[in-house]
Amino acid sequence: MHKCLRIKVTSSIRMPNRILGALVFQDLRQKFCSHILRCMFGLGFCWFITATLPSIQAQDLSIQQDFNAPPKHFTNYDSGAWLGLYTTYWFSKKWGYYGEYHLRRADFVNRMSKLYLRFGVNYKVDTKFRLTLGVVNRYTWSDYPELATEEHFVPEYRFWEQALFSAKYFGLKIYHQLRTEQRWKRSTKISDPTYYYYNRFRYKFLAYAPLIGPLLETNSLFLTVYNEIFMQAGKRVEYNYFEDNRAYIGLGYGLSDSIHLHVGYMKSFGQLNAFEFRDNDIFRLSIYHKLSFFNDVEL
Repeated sequence: MHKCLRIKVTSSIRMPNRILGALVFQDLRQKFCSHILRCMFGLGFCWFITATLPSIQAQDLSIQQDFNAPPKHFTNYDSGAWLGLYTTYWFSKKWGYYGEYHLRRADFVNRMSKLYLRFGVNYKVDTKFRLTLGVVNRYTWSDYPELATEEHFVPEYRFWEQALFSAKYFGLKIYHQLRTEQRWKRSTKISDPTYYYYNRFRYKFLAYAPLIGPLLETNSLFLTVYNEIFMQAGKRVEYNYFEDNRAYIGLGYGLSDSIHLHVGYMKSFGQLNAFEFRDNDIFRLSIYHKLSFFNDVEL
């Protein structure tokens, strides 16, 4: 009698737990699906912009130009190779240093294009949210260094701010990066040495997917994809508010828990002015180095 009663009581207690577990799992699944749909929508929108701008340009050419008139719009096609070093060093549980150092070649590797030196201070709000601010020195080489009217290279100066969010979903590592930049830049023409001010706004969606081994650890192989949109504003910006869209796919390998090697391909499409577009195919090789003396720093 007591045994039967104990079985019935236990069953009545376990049943709500199973129902509660199912409800929790269903809620997590709905949230995950909703997040994936939003990310897919954002990526789809980015790819839509990249894909449709050239077709709009082509339609405009076919409608507006006659056989004797020069094109009203044109696209510069190029290839490049970008080498990058990314460093993140935490000196306390909240504060750390962030640095990016880029060497960029144009015409694949035949000529120098740009040198980037980005420095910043990290502040960790929590293990999934980080704020960064700093300065940038960029050096741009002239496309026509043989001309006497051109500077060989010119510097550019920036301040920048960033918010980085991270999340994990079923083995995937997801990042949302919001970055703003205040830029003072000039052309490479000797006759125009004036620096002009621009604002830039950037959003990047990035995802890591494990292929072999635990993600982002020693001897791990993983897939990397991201898309980043660049918008700009300023007194001299009239037609090219959309500055650039960069879509990337590549592989990463964990040389150690703190050093990762990334190799991949990037498509960059942007607008330079009212009449000129840019379409670049870029090979990227990057090294990421992270060092922390605190175990709870995950970003």
